[in-house]
Amino acid sequence: MRCSNCGHEVSEDSLHCPNCGKELTFDFSLPRIPASDTPAVAVHEPKKHSVSDRAAYFKGFQMANTLLGLVVLIAVACFLIFA
Repeated sequence: MRCSNCGHEVSEDSLHCPNCGKELTFDFSLPRIPASDTPAVAVHEPKKHSVSDRAAYFKGFQMANTLLGLVVLIAVACFLIFA
């Protein structure tokens, strides 16, 4: 059994952790499973973005840049006409 506070290995009959002194509690409603039978935790790999995801992402930037360029062009034209 391991201490829930520090992870130190403690004997089954201990009431307190010999390493950190925390009182040991045991949830009797849970079934006891030996450590060797414990299944490994699955590690989820991060989602890999497809080419279409990247294309859509950059297409949004392309539209924003085009719109920004158009606004700047109109502003320069207005400045030249009215100045």
